[in-house]
Amino acid sequence: MQRDSSKFPKNISRYLLFLGIALQAGLYIALWLSYITYPNALNRADFASFYASGRIANTVGFSRIYDLDLQYSIQQAVLGRPMSMNDMLPFNHPPLLLPIQALSARANYTVSYLYWELALVSLLGLGIYYSYRFIKISAPAYQAIPLLLVMEFLFYPIFISILKGQDTTLMLLGAMIWMYGLGINNDRAAGLGLALTVVRPQIAIFLAIPFLFNRRRVFWWFLAGSFSLAAYSILMVNFQGAAQLLQAILISVEGGGYGMSEATMFNLTGLLVRVLSAPGSDAIHAVSWAAYLAAMIGLCLLWAKSGPIESKHIGLAVVLGLFTSPHLHYHDLGLLILPVLGIAIATLQSNAWQGMQPVWFIGGVSILMAVFDNLNARYLFAYLLMALLIVFLWLPQLLKRAPTTHP
Repeated sequence: MQRDSSKFPKNISRYLLFLGIALQAGLYIALWLSYITYPNALNRADFASFYASGRIANTVGFSRIYDLDLQYSIQQAVLGRPMSMNDMLPFNHPPLLLPIQALSARANYTVSYLYWELALVSLLGLGIYYSYRFIKISAPAYQAIPLLLVMEFLFYPIFISILKGQDTTLMLLGAMIWMYGLGINNDRAAGLGLALTVVRPQIAIFLAIPFLFNRRRVFWWFLAGSFSLAAYSILMVNFQGAAQLLQAILISVEGGGYGMSEATMFNLTGLLVRVLSAPGSDAIHAVSWAAYLAAMIGLCLLWAKSGPIESKHIGLAVVLGLFTSPHLHYHDLGLLILPVLGIAIATLQSNAWQGMQPVWFIGGVSILMAVFDNLNARYLFAYLLMALLIVFLWLPQLLKRAPTTHP
C-alpha cells in the first residue's frame, strides 16, 4: 500500500511547531525556576518594589506606599546587604492592584512572589480571552485559533514582564479589551479598556488623544474610566499618597537614578542616550518629548482623515507610543503583541496566509526577540522590529494608493 508523500511536509511542520512550543515553554519554566532557586536574582527583580509597597500597606497604611524611605528600608532588608538609595527600585505605578499586592505581601518574599505571579498570569489569561473574542470576529473561519492564543501566551516580552513581577499584564488586559471593543464597534468597551492602560500613563494618554478626532465616544469613555480609577486610587492612598505618586512619576520622567537607567531603555530616549553617551541630558529629553508630541499630533491628523479605526491603526499607535514614550523598559514591549496579532489577522483576511503560517509568524517573532535579548544586538532588533511591524501593517495600504502607469 503506497502512502501519500504529500502529508509528510505538513506533518513535519506540525511536529516542529509543537516541538518549538515545548522547547519555548521549557525554557520559560527553567528561567522561572532559576529565579526561585537563586535569591540574588529574585531579590533584585522589579517585584521588590511591588512587595515593598504591599508590606507598607499592611504595616503602616495604604497612604504611605509611595514613601521612598520606607520602600528603601524594606528593599534593603530583602536584599540582605547594604545598598545605596540610588539602587532602590521605587514603586511608581498607580495603585490599581494594591489590594492584591497587600494580600500577597503577607507572606515571606518568595511566597509573596508566587502569589503575585499567579495574579499576573490570571490577568494575562483574561487578556487572552478578549484576544480570542477579537480573533473570532476578525477571522471566524480560522481553525488554529487555540495555537495562536498559545503563541500569545508565550510571547517573550510578556514572559519577561511576569518573570520580573511587573504589572504589564494589566496594561495588556486593557489593551486587549480596547482592541476588541474597536473590533465590535463598542465605544464603551474600547474606552474603558483603554482606561486600564493608565498603569502606564504616558502610553495611555498617547493612545487616547487621537480618538478626539475619530470615534470621540471612545475618548469620553476613556476619560470616565480614568477618572473612576483615579477616584478609586485616591480612596485607597489618600491625597498624601496621590501627591507622592506624582513625585514618583516625575522621577521616572527625569530618568536618572533609582535603578531607572535611560541607557537600558528601548525607546527614542534610550537610543539617543546610547548614541550620544549623554544620560540625563536636557537636550535629549527635549527631543524625546518633542517626538512624543509630534507623533501624537500625526496620529490625530491620521485619525481625522481615516474612516474606521482598524488593526493597522491600532498597531501604528502602539508602536509609535512605545518608541516615543519617555519611559520604556523591555517588559513594556509586551504591548507589541497587538501589531503582531494585527498582521497575522490581516494576512488571514486577505487569504495570503492560511493554516499554521500565522502561528509560525507570532512564534518566530517571539523566538527572535528571545535570541536577540541575550545578544548585544537586543536594542537594534527591537527598533528594527518596530519599523518592520509598521511596514507590514501599512504596506498593503500604500501599494493600493501607489499610482499605476500604463504603456
